[in-house]
Amino acid sequence: MNESDNKDRAVQALKAGRLREKIMRSGRHCGITSQELALLECGESNEPLVRKTLEWLSKPNAMGFPALLESMPMRLEGRKGRPQQAYLLTEFGKLVLNELDPNLKARINKPKDAKDLNHRFALLDVFTRALQNGWQAQIEKVLRYGSGKEIRCDLLIHRPAGKLYIEIEQGLTRNNAARAVEKFRNWQAYALSTNSAPDLVFVFNLPDTRLGPTLAIWQEALGAEDFSLDVRYILVGMLEGQMFDTALKSFGVRMEPSDPVVPDAGSAAAPDISLPNASELLPDFDARVNEWDAAYHPADKVSAFFALMVQFYAASYGHGSLTKNDSDAYQYNELPERSLWLLRHYLNLPQNQIMYAELKHAMIWVQRRGSMGLIMLRNTICLILWDTFLKHHQLSMGGNLRMTLEVPDYTNFNSNFEVKVHMFEWENIFESDTQRDEACRALGWVLTTFFWYPEILGTGEKPWKNSKKLKAKNQADSAGDE
Repeated sequence: MNESDNKDRAVQALKAGRLREKIMRSGRHCGITSQELALLECGESNEPLVRKTLEWLSKPNAMGFPALLESMPMRLEGRKGRPQQAYLLTEFGKLVLNELDPNLKARINKPKDAKDLNHRFALLDVFTRALQNGWQAQIEKVLRYGSGKEIRCDLLIHRPAGKLYIEIEQGLTRNNAARAVEKFRNWQAYALSTNSAPDLVFVFNLPDTRLGPTLAIWQEALGAEDFSLDVRYILVGMLEGQMFDTALKSFGVRMEPSDPVVPDAGSAAAPDISLPNASELLPDFDARVNEWDAAYHPADKVSAFFALMVQFYAASYGHGSLTKNDSDAYQYNELPERSLWLLRHYLNLPQNQIMYAELKHAMIWVQRRGSMGLIMLRNTICLILWDTFLKHHQLSMGGNLRMTLEVPDYTNFNSNFEVKVHMFEWENIFESDTQRDEACRALGWVLTTFFWYPEILGTGEKPWKNSKKLKAKNQADSAGDE
């Protein structure tokens, strides 16, 4: 049977069912629908009937034509309970809708990746809640201003009290901080051109535990230039079970602009201690950084993070067996120059600047605390590492990953402080015990370097080099040489 015959049969089947055509039309807005939106648009109260119709549209097996909708479980960040069922308009479904009504202009959802699909689903949720409020809403509305300029708004809501301009946002890294500044710059230009003050609301599709780093970047972007914009934000999880206007009044927060974090004198940039250039490592390294940045599922995020740590460690120590290491850095105690060069390069990337400044400040602070007991010192250093470097990589205390700070004593061979990392359960992350152990050793090495090589990484000075007498002597020697 050709496509034309399939399309004709599908049109007849839709018209034959009381709710089929109405529910299909609910997917026209953004190429995706849900039971909640279908109930609303159809004015129907019979939930089982609507659910059964949606299932038929996604699996019309007995009818002999392709599915009109694709069923997919989806969950918004911060929402509890079972995933909600989403229904994506298929290519065939779009053809059938256009056959029913050529003026409908149905759009199909073609997500580039999981993040793009989650953005679309969050947009559908906010759109549905706007309709529940009795408001009109336009998805991906293009606003034109000036001489041929335009700005695209995720959702434009028309209320009696005035328009709401909605932007759906998810995670944002410092790699993309310029995008945030550019977005505010465009909204400012729109406001000035139209002589208006747009009521701009950011809906973050993030759990509350991950809001902080993303919000900080947006606040810095808002404070980067002289933007006079009224911006509010709310977590998408706060909309659950509430009317949109009620949730916005109760949980909407004004976004305050902030200045970019500038390292103070106590956390100055790493000294320019010469290390052999290892830029040939960057292509593979950049791929690892991008892999971590793009990972969305927690298991993928952790796996990509450990792969990045192994990249640092292996630059000087190599891959392979943990019981026998043939690298010069291990066999002859050579300075692991390539690993340190790569780690210092990573710490100085723009997206790591806030974390790096906090890490340096905290490590310098703890080194200057001369009266701290050993137990308190161990606890403080571990807290610093969790609260700066590991937190920045979305890892927190109390889970499967554990970290200890081993101190020197007469029972072991190590006379220095050293971080040891352990992971108890790993089946969903590593393929073998060896791979897990190598990843844990790599992370432990990275965390240890902050007090093994403080002058190279800018995390402090060797205590004896901080002596006033030694500095005075060095200055005198330098003056004598002149």
